[in-house]
Amino acid sequence: MEQTLATRNRNKIGFWYTLPAIVLLILFFWPAGIYCYSRRMKMGVTAAASAANVGITFGILNLLMGVLMFTVKSADRSLDIGTSLYFLIPGLFLFLTGINAKRFKANFVKYERWIEQEGLTSIDGLASVVGKTYTKTRSDLQKMIKKGAIRDAFIDDEARELVFVETVEEKAVKTTPVVHVSSKGRIVPQEEEKNVRCPSCGANNKVIPGRKVECEYCGTVLN
Repeated sequence: MEQTLATRNRNKIGFWYTLPAIVLLILFFWPAGIYCYSRRMKMGVTAAASAANVGITFGILNLLMGVLMFTVKSADRSLDIGTSLYFLIPGLFLFLTGINAKRFKANFVKYERWIEQEGLTSIDGLASVVGKTYTKTRSDLQKMIKKGAIRDAFIDDEARELVFVETVEEKAVKTTPVVHVSSKGRIVPQEEEKNVRCPSCGANNKVIPGRKVECEYCGTVLN
């Protein structure tokens, strides 16, 4: 993959969706601020996570103001309740979206390490290394694909694997026979590696047929 998962999630952000602009809008015209904040939360994992603290901070402040307005008693009780809800509803939205963004980012980082750095795409293998069940791991990956955290990918349920969509050029390179020239000048086909799933942890390993190697993740001997 030419782009890392993190790079794929760094979308360009317009001025009104930057953190300073969102803070100013929330302070002086909160409906516009919340709108820009909610739009930013859909601009990728990195953008959402960096804005999470803003949402949590203003969410707590609004919730406190809402509770304070509710405790203040005036002649018109319905006005007190309306004023309280004016702060409570946006406060709850900001707080919950901020918390969810931080949790999603933390969960994404666990998978990003193994998928991007280790090239592990077997769902069974990922479930093993992150300490979750196959069902939960599949659900996490599907959610990341749906939210755009993992792009150009789909889940192959039959192979139990996360598959990245390849370009035509990449496929052509992979299907080109690999050869080397012997000392006598003869062109000899080079042995081609095949993906073999480890029976112990489920991770995919590249193995040359006929040779025994150990699984690079758990050490199980593979044929």
